Amino acid sequence: MSRGNSAGGLQQQVSIRTAPDLLKTKPIQYQHDPEEGDKLTITLPKVPTTAPVRYYYIVVVPVTPATLRRWENPEDMDLDEMDALPDTFPLGDEKKYNGFYNKPLHGQQQYLCFVLAALKDHESKTFAASPYSDPITVKLHSGMSLHAEDPEMLWVMGPVLAVVLIIIIVIAILFFK
Repeated sequence: MSRGNSAGGLQQQVSIRTAPDLLKTKPIQYQHDPEEGDKLTITLPKVPTTAPVRYYYIVVVPVTPATLRRWENPEDMDLDEMDALPDTFPLGDEKKYNGFYNKPLHGQQQYLCFVLAALKDHESKTFAASPYSDPITVKLHSGMSLHAEDPEMLWVMGPVLAVVLIIIIVIAILFFK
């Protein structure tokens, strides 16, 4: 609703609703056996049993320099939807949970995770979120090798190597003339 006031400006009426603070603690790493490779287990926050929660999402985000600035690509997020929140949850077990695929985690990659609760609210979509976990790193066991370099490094090293090659060719042409 907008209306003019005596000073000539518009007044705006804004209403804000906040979700109840259901998830007060952050997910923490429960255990990680390096022999299991790209899987680890996290301990999830406790939620009161009387909370009006429709379902829960466990969100896992890989930490890269780009994601430290801003998470832009929702495909980078691993969502797992559940009707009830268990005490612990295995990340990267490659199973489906209510149609969401629990992608394997890459070794030597840091991840952040949090729990998002979709509340039973008939008027609008309301969510409550837990704090972010501490960075979680999947350790490689002795039989696993590191993945290939980041594709982002190709975009840096490719032009640098091309310039070096051109300089060598120019020097060779000038030297042998």
